[in-house]
Amino acid sequence: MLRSRTAAYPLITCDPFFSVWSMADELTTPTRHWTGRRAGLYGYILKGGKKYVFMGECPEGCEKLAQKSVEFSAHFTEYSFAGDGLELKAGFFTPYFFDDLASVTVPVSYIYTSFKSDAPAELHIELDGALIGAEDPAAASCSGEAVLSPQTQKILCESGDDCTAKWGYLHILHKNAYAAGGRIGAFTGGENDHFTLGYDSVKAISFMGEKLDGYYKIKYADFNDMINAYDEEFCQNFKKAEAFDKELETALLAHGEDHAVALTLACRQSVGAHKLAHKDGKPFFISKECFSNGCAATLDVTYPSIPLYLRYAPELVRGMLRPLFEFAKSDIWTFDFAPHDCGQFPLLEKQVYGLGKDGKYIFDLQMPVEEC
Repeated sequence: MLRSRTAAYPLITCDPFFSVWSMADELTTPTRHWTGRRAGLYGYILKGGKKYVFMGECPEGCEKLAQKSVEFSAHFTEYSFAGDGLELKAGFFTPYFFDDLASVTVPVSYIYTSFKSDAPAELHIELDGALIGAEDPAAASCSGEAVLSPQTQKILCESGDDCTAKWGYLHILHKNAYAAGGRIGAFTGGENDHFTLGYDSVKAISFMGEKLDGYYKIKYADFNDMINAYDEEFCQNFKKAEAFDKELETALLAHGEDHAVALTLACRQSVGAHKLAHKDGKPFFISKECFSNGCAATLDVTYPSIPLYLRYAPELVRGMLRPLFEFAKSDIWTFDFAPHDCGQFPLLEKQVYGLGKDGKYIFDLQMPVEEC
């Protein structure tokens, strides 16, 4: 793995909505969505009547567990902590495998932990509703799973740039899962363990009036089938990702450490800036512009992303272009150059700018040179 100070450390990088980062040198600060909004991910250890926080803001009366290191690769971010008779390794792993398209942007991520203590101790992972805009969420647990959601569901109810989702269901799978105080979580007393986190958005995107499913539903019956499979397959997914990362890191380090750091982080940022859906079984690999109007399936995001996918998964390049081709063939697009985008994420209905009162796009507000 690589060690380098970076502007933000990736924790969960599934897609533009299920996205959590640490935007500080230490993990004991509020975790954030890529927009900078609070993401509400927490971690702490209970020992001897004390609460030792290792992830998220440390409340008054609690103690921070001292962070010793952080390192990362194309799939993993790992932190180490120690203090007061405790030693902890906490890792974050978002699975994606280019030889299995159903895994790309699959809305599942893992937190894995290993800790030692000089006295009986219990490690907790918790999530609140901030990531899905649920200030007063509904939360429940049953049979090794806890689920949190807004009180009222309106799937794909809005689009935008500087925003998070306001619908869907957050899940955590673990034999000791619980729901309490507007949060869901799980605890372990074991030395090595993992927690499986997921976000069920119900539908992935909307395209030309049709709500599309995530591509993972090509392989799995539904979200529950998928997340249970990923929970059971943690070890084999870990080994597969570890092997990929070692090979990639060796290749990148041949061109220098700075090169390796930049491309390793870019790999996770690029995958996490997309959502892979399907239309009639064909991949639609939808990018989102971040802090640039939130445009979806945008050619000027596609251009810098393409080298990664040409190298590892050319079908994803076709998936990037497919929605643009379909939009360009529609009656509303009358120009002989490519459209800049297909709408505003996650609603790919039409461009949200440059439309005249007659319902036709205005040439002067288009970008023919940029897109060609």
